Formats: sequence, structure tokens, C-alpha cells
Amino acid sequence: MTTKNTMHALSDGADLPELHQGVLDLAALDQMVLDIETCTELLEVIPKYGADSLVAENELMDLRTAINCLKQGSLRGVQIRYMHEGSQWWDTLIGAPQGVRLVRIKHDF
Repeated sequence: MTTKNTMHALSDGADLPELHQGVLDLAALDQMVLDIETCTELLEVIPKYGADSLVAENELMDLRTAINCLKQGSLRGVQIRYMHEGSQWWDTLIGAPQGVRLVRIKHDF
């Protein structure tokens, strides 16, 4: 990942969640999936079919199936939600010409 959010608070003083983003090649994507499988508690995997397609409520996929569909182009994107070291993280993956764009955000609910 190449960029980290540098803003630390909103105008009302509330902290912004931790945010990372970057572009992954296929080898880095495969390693990320392995890391999620072995080092986190996977909560849900939500598919994104197209820019104007809505996902049915509670539509979830298996992680490996979703990643394979993303690689093949049958999914536009995937959101992976998981717990790691006591925090909830949401990784959004979107297919891009140079690989897969990753936006990772830490949620402290």
C-alpha cells in the first residue's frame, strides 16, 4: 500500500478512521488473501457487480470465490470485513488496469 491518510480530525474534532490505499499486483493480492485467512477473523465478503448494480441485502461470498471472480472480471469489486488485533477493518478491492486497487479503513465502532 502506498498512501496513508494524513488528516486526523474532522471540523467537529472527531477523529477520522485510519485509512490506507494502494494498488496490488496479483502476487500481492494472493498474499493479502492468505494473510486475511490466517491472521484475522473474517466477518463477511460482499461482492460488487458493477457501477450501477446493487448487491442484494445480505449477499455474501466465500473469500476465495470472490477473489477469483474479481481476477476474472466477473466482479467489479469486493469488500472484505474482518477483525484484526481488536479492530474491525474493511478492505475494498476494485479491479484496475494496473492491478487491483485497495482501500483499507480501520473502524473503531
